[in-house]
Amino acid sequence: MNNLETKNVIITGCNGLIGRQICNLLSDNKINIFGIDLEDKNTDLSKFCEFYCCDLTFERGVNSVVENIYKKVDNIDCFIHLAGIDYKVQEKNKKLNFNLDQNSISSPGIVMKSLSANVSMVYNMIYSLLPKFLNQSYSRIVLIGSVYGSYSPNPKLYKTENSKYFYQKPIEYSLSKSIFPALTKYLCAHYANQGLVINNVEPHAIIDNPDKTFLENFKELSPMERICKSSEIADLIKYLVLSKCFYLNGETIRVDGGWTVA
Repeated sequence: MNNLETKNVIITGCNGLIGRQICNLLSDNKINIFGIDLEDKNTDLSKFCEFYCCDLTFERGVNSVVENIYKKVDNIDCFIHLAGIDYKVQEKNKKLNFNLDQNSISSPGIVMKSLSANVSMVYNMIYSLLPKFLNQSYSRIVLIGSVYGSYSPNPKLYKTENSKYFYQKPIEYSLSKSIFPALTKYLCAHYANQGLVINNVEPHAIIDNPDKTFLENFKELSPMERICKSSEIADLIKYLVLSKCFYLNGETIRVDGGWTVA
């Protein structure tokens, strides 16, 4: 391997809560950041990265963005995937008498639409980048999944004091994130000998302005009695991008404050 210090990084979902944090952190290390998101919502990011607007569900658009980036640099050292459809508890989604038996799973049409979008986002990017990565002596991929890709959401998180449910995390979210561990292992098994280092991070409870009832329930159920800070996930991503521990490969790293062992 030649110079192993990461210099050029692509971040999808750069406008999100974690995306903004990691752009800020990596820019402090004088790393060239190429940010991709569906909309240009955060003008402050222009200080940290070169922004590309792209719908990642369309392969042709993804290929175009990747080609444009590679016209500006000889190599991309790391690809960080944060983009995806998420589901948060919001007032408009809350139901004071949520019937868990009848409403816990979505219709096939809704599930397939969500799965198609979330899977195509990550797969289109990897499909476009992988041939270029394998022509480099070294490359890294950091996928940001969710603890719900390996474990089910706890229904008790969405329960009121009178034992009624007001929401449930949709099943399509868990299904979408469940491909990340398998994708990580597959790519590691097939391409680690060609310089590819790939890991999947499964955070839990990264929430901006969480619902009050949800937050109270979470504190009771979590060993650390709090939700995760976006800065904590950003610090781990920074380590995975900059670390010279290349033997950490093909792993799913769970960052859940002890949630899954409680």
